Amino acid sequence: MGTLKKGGRQQGKEFLDAAFEAFARHCALEKWRETEDIRETLGFDTPGAVEEACTFLERGTYRHIWRRHWRAVVAPVAVAKGWGGDLFAAMEEAIAVAFREEVEERRRQGDRPIEEDPEYKGFLDRALNQLFREAAGELEPPDSEP
Repeated sequence: MGTLKKGGRQQGKEFLDAAFEAFARHCALEKWRETEDIRETLGFDTPGAVEEACTFLERGTYRHIWRRHWRAVVAPVAVAKGWGGDLFAAMEEAIAVAFREEVEERRRQGDRPIEEDPEYKGFLDRALNQLFREAAGELEPPDSEP
């Protein structure tokens, strides 16, 4: 890393920060869709669907972190405000905080870094591939005419 030009390390950190934020938002969108599916398919009310979606099995040994933040932030909004934008904002907040805490807990435990997590790596690979295709002009803007 010593070969980076001045400012390169800062730009690299900014990129990683942006990637973490994007992944947290991606996780929030996935959880929103899962919760919505539970509501619509299984007929749960909003608080029930929020609790049902609180498994976070994909987070493995760190799921307790995600559950704690989900129950502390998302569940009260589900009860007070129901389905809508406030609930999604709460999901985003809880997941972003849980994600950062998982990163720190991984460091403390000496576990592999989040950058080696298959879900995170897959998300980042897809995002970078899309970015490279767009930069190469392979994708047209959504509002362009054929």
